[in-house]
Amino acid sequence: AKREELRGYGALRRSLSNRRNSLWQLRVAQPGMARRAIEASS
Repeated sequence: AKREELRGYGALRRSLSNRRNSLWQLRVAQPGMARRAIEASS
């Protein structure tokens, strides 16, 4: 059971880091659009 929890936690962290990487790439590729999206969402 503990190993299952750790694997789920690892998958969650991996998906979060992937999402963060894609957001960072989007911001680098299209800084103006990303800035508007961030301002609109916050």
